[in-house]
Amino acid sequence: DFLLVSLLMGPMSSSELSSSPLPPQSRASTRPCDTSLHVLAVSSRNKHAKKQVIYSEGDHPIRLYYLAKGKVKTYHTNKDGKYFITSFIQEGEFFGFVDILENQAYRESAEALEESQIISVSAVEFLQKIKENIHLEVFFRKALTSYLLKNEKLMVEMAYQSLRMRVAMVLVELAETYGTHKAEPLVIKLSREDLASRVGTATESVIRTLSDFKKEGYLDVK
Repeated sequence: DFLLVSLLMGPMSSSELSSSPLPPQSRASTRPCDTSLHVLAVSSRNKHAKKQVIYSEGDHPIRLYYLAKGKVKTYHTNKDGKYFITSFIQEGEFFGFVDILENQAYRESAEALEESQIISVSAVEFLQKIKENIHLEVFFRKALTSYLLKNEKLMVEMAYQSLRMRVAMVLVELAETYGTHKAEPLVIKLSREDLASRVGTATESVIRTLSDFKKEGYLDVK
């Protein structure tokens, strides 16, 4: 059961949707530079089907991943079995490196939202590469810092922002992640449960907020 959300107003900020000021969000610095792509020299490419789990929370990290094509979500599952989406991965981004660098089990799971092409490198090869190349190590250490700061900011926002603001922020995040920056409306295909999970609220509450945005002319929902 999917929602097709069409953003009708072109580029917009979450503050425009929420009628409340908000600093612009920025994505973690996980998009590759020429130096970081060197790590992919010892990689393998795999096709992942929609809903296929790439790695699971609690497992020991054995590979670094790079999304060549498709869409991927990462999520945390609590003791009651409820999940919270922690990020949407953009084509051309590395993921799964945080727990390798911190030498700990995965703190979240990753799953393909659609059929995806993913390049991966063994954790051993990855750690050897960054040991040999200081520029590569700096790139991923900066990406690690950015990831941690983004998660901290997210926790604060989810705790103190209104529901309307949180829904707006997620829509803007999806637009920034999967949008093409063209003038035509951006169509976002996402399950109701995934959208609610990212917002951190009940599915019914998200649907009501989307209906409000639709009435105000910001988007269309099918």
